[in-house]
Amino acid sequence: MTLATSATYFSRGNNKGEATSALVHGTNGTPLLTEASISVAAPTCMLADALTKVVAASGNDHHPLLARYGASAFVATP
Repeated sequence: MTLATSATYFSRGNNKGEATSALVHGTNGTPLLTEASISVAAPTCMLADALTKVVAASGNDHHPLLARYGASAFVATP
């Protein structure tokens, strides 16, 4: 089992008055500006990392893809 963590609090910025982030929503292209830190335990590091973005974009720490890939998520908020 491996663990990956993603968060936006270090990558948030501002461009011409618009909020920006290194992480963007895959469907609509909007910046992910959550205050949360998302960690996912999964069988491979690549899968764990990808699933952190799924949880961040969906806001669902029980997203169906977690169970499908034998993974679990932990979300820490300030």
